[in-house]
Amino acid sequence: ALYIDNLRAGQLRGQLKGYAGCPDELLGVMLINKGMVCYFDTLSIQRGVASIDIPKEKLPTGVHQLTLFNAKGKVFAQS
Repeated sequence: ALYIDNLRAGQLRGQLKGYAGCPDELLGVMLINKGMVCYFDTLSIQRGVASIDIPKEKLPTGVHQLTLFNAKGKVFAQS
């Protein structure tokens, strides 16, 4: 499950909860706005959970699409 908290001042907080037995791995995090990548980072899933803070100052105004994917390009979550 993916949860995005937009109520914090100055940052978005993303939290990911994996399934039981979810392997530890590094995931890519990408935000797209108006068809252009506006933010990219990585996060590590450890024991099925991960979180990331994204500074709002790095994001343009408007609607964003967030995608989480692994090194093989498999998409795990999209919102």
